[in-house]
Formats: sequence, C-alpha cells, structure tokens
Amino acid sequence: MIKQNRIHLFLQLAAAFLLVVGVHARTWTSADGTKTFEGKLKSYDATSGKVSVTKPNGKRMSFTQDKLSTDDIAWLKKNGGKKPSSDQRIKIDDIKAYCLDFNWGRRRSFAKPGSWCNADRR
Repeated sequence: MIKQNRIHLFLQLAAAFLLVVGVHARTWTSADGTKTFEGKLKSYDATSGKVSVTKPNGKRMSFTQDKLSTDDIAWLKKNGGKKPSSDQRIKIDDIKAYCLDFNWGRRRSFAKPGSWCNADRR
C-alpha cells in the first residue's frame, strides 16, 4: 500500500513538473556553440533579427539572432513568425474601469464604516 502511494505521488509530481516546465521551452545555443540556455520564445522580428526569450525563472532576454547558432536561426525563421493565437492577443483600447482604495482612514488605519459613502461613483 505504501509503495503504491509513493508511485502515485511520484507520477503526480512528474506530471506537475512537465506542466510547469512547459512544452514550448527549448534549448538555445550560442553562435560559437559553447553556451546553451533554456527559454521560451516570446517574440521574433525577422526584419531586424531581434529575438526575445523568457527563461524558466521568468526573466526576459533580448538579443539579435546573430548571437544564436545556425540551427536556432533556421528554427526561428520557420517557427518564429507565427501569429499568436486569439487567446494570447490582448488589445486594450480604453480603460473602462479602475479601482480606488477607500479603505484607509487617518494615520493609515482602516476607515470606519460609512466614511466614504458620499464618494462620487461616476
């Protein structure tokens, strides 16, 4: 029974790890082949050759494609120009609403109930 629980826990952790790492992350290699790093392509401009990659720790790197190996440049030319899917595209025309924090009273203490009841809601 304990052995089955450990196997089940291991499988759950392995599945969670695969979800966190992501399917789209790839290993990038420098032009001279001496350095590699893991990252997910965020954007690629074929005309300027500018590449933006997000590393697993969340930091974004930007550089020109000439810093990459010929295999990576070929991959970029094949896969980098794809348009993002509709769920990834975000367009903000106007801000329709915003939030003001009326919770504070004097001296950074919480306001008493009803303190801001006359605030304009327009």
